[in-house]
Amino acid sequence: MNFLGFMIFSPFEYIAIFILMFSLFRFNFDRFYTKRIIFASILLSCLSFTMRAESLTNFNTPVIGVLLFIFVWLMFEVRIFHALIMSISVFIAYGLIQATLITLFQYMNIFDLKEIESTATGYTFPGFVIAIISILIFMIVAWIIKKRNSGFDFVSHDTSKKNEYNGINILLSIGILITATITAVTYYLILDYEQGFYLMALVLLFTLIIILYLSNRKDLHDAEVTR
Repeated sequence: MNFLGFMIFSPFEYIAIFILMFSLFRFNFDRFYTKRIIFASILLSCLSFTMRAESLTNFNTPVIGVLLFIFVWLMFEVRIFHALIMSISVFIAYGLIQATLITLFQYMNIFDLKEIESTATGYTFPGFVIAIISILIFMIVAWIIKKRNSGFDFVSHDTSKKNEYNGINILLSIGILITATITAVTYYLILDYEQGFYLMALVLLFTLIIILYLSNRKDLHDAEVTR
């Protein structure tokens, strides 16, 4: 797949990530968000393709994760503390879905890891299938969240307010730091280990549960304070 083919499809992965992120944290979509989501997704796709072409695939995931956080913080004007929570939680969720799908495909002998891995010129067919399924899952989950009016309310849309570092915020910060560290370490440990996605899926599930639990605690705490 050449650059044009990659750029036609790849942005939809990031669009799905942004849509679930803003749905989960109860942002209302308007032109402000839509334009920036599309622009950020195209930029991330360009970078992803470039890193693959330059044989920097091993750095692709962490670099994209950091940029996702920066975009949420600066481009979408979300406070840095909340931007960190939003980007890490949804990025881990996306990784969990992909690691789980890879594990299932390997277990059922549908594809092996070498077939799934993206090449320097873009997606392989198995990688394309996994990406399509991941996008559909994210879009369905986002739709369910919006339909049920669910999600977390604690993320403030007012960037002028300063974060209050009370007990729950400190706990959430520590939780985010620990889960991000565990995820990063596990990622690099299993990078060249074909069966490592079993472990990666478990680690991502564990870290995502922690983040969602702490986010729920934060939501309940803020609701009690505002009563």
